Amino acid sequence: CRLEQANINETYKNFNLDLSLLDKFCETVKKSDAVYCMGWGISALPAEWLYTRFAELGLKSVLMRRGSLSLTEQARGIKHNDMLIVFELPSYVIELTEAVKKISSGGTSVATITDSAAAPVCSYSKLNFYVSDQSPLFGSSLIGSMFAVHVLTSVLANKMGTEGKNALESQKENLNDKRVYYPSYGLRY
Repeated sequence: CRLEQANINETYKNFNLDLSLLDKFCETVKKSDAVYCMGWGISALPAEWLYTRFAELGLKSVLMRRGSLSLTEQARGIKHNDMLIVFELPSYVIELTEAVKKISSGGTSVATITDSAAAPVCSYSKLNFYVSDQSPLFGSSLIGSMFAVHVLTSVLANKMGTEGKNALESQKENLNDKRVYYPSYGLRY
């Protein structure tokens, strides 16, 4: 538990080093036609959660992870008015880096959420967010990445103003749909 608390604290410290990055992230997301969220392996989990959060905010988002198409094949649809957000924790993946290189060469804005400036994807991004991922038992902890998703989308929702507030109210209504969900008393959204 202490190590996971340290991962959160370190990630929080990294985010507070340059608060202008949070503003730039929010502005880039808001002006993008679509936001693509990419991850491979364990890094696909926070990418999927970010994709879900964007959908909840009413933003056009696409999840990219290895499946029936390679990441490079999926990259064909990304345009220069879009944004790519890449999650990359060790071990770094060659195919993911090659896809990010291809996407960034077309002028698409790229943001990374990774453990280190030494991650290969960072050289193709102007918005790099660093998370702590230390784990004694597994390859990488996801606590820092998940905390980053929560911070980034919370700040974004606030900066979206009425649009963000209305989207979250709509999401709250969906979560209170008794045809789908059991009642959840005290639900905050």
